[in-house]
Amino acid sequence: MSEIKVASRYANSLALLARKNNQLDAVFADMSLIQQTCKSSRDLLMMLRSPVISTDKKNEILEKIFGQKISQISTAFIRIVTAKRREKFLPNIAASFIQSYKTEKGITSASIAVAKPLSDESRAKVLEHIRKAFTPTVELQETIDPSLLGGFLLRVNDIQHDATLSTKMRKLRMEFSKNLYIKDY
Repeated sequence: MSEIKVASRYANSLALLARKNNQLDAVFADMSLIQQTCKSSRDLLMMLRSPVISTDKKNEILEKIFGQKISQISTAFIRIVTAKRREKFLPNIAASFIQSYKTEKGITSASIAVAKPLSDESRAKVLEHIRKAFTPTVELQETIDPSLLGGFLLRVNDIQHDATLSTKMRKLRMEFSKNLYIKDY
């Protein structure tokens, strides 16, 4: 079974359990913490994927890392996942849970890459356009990339709008490289 299917099934089970106990928001916060911790720690990911480390040791390590920081439902869920020897899927389970939570709550995730930080006015305009096109609730992540030279690269869900100066220059370079006086066959 693929990692995506496994992660999706475990995430759906966790969502059902959290909904049943009226703790969906708390579990969302827990899964966000787990996802961020896994992204920031390569050692943690390697430990989760290691077949050499025993399940008990993995449970002990995860308990020390997350201990009192996450809810009882999430703690019990992690124990079940490790007992089933599916701990290597934990980052993907967290990501799948977060995505389904955002979909259920009508939250649109967007990211924008710019050469220089956006002004408050520009940020407000971007958010307004995204809200009109998608949902009223938007999470905008801004990254600074000087190689873009100018403009912006906006990603919303699976849609990308590239209005960067570097892309426009690349297209112009391609246009100028064509010889208009020689027929293409």
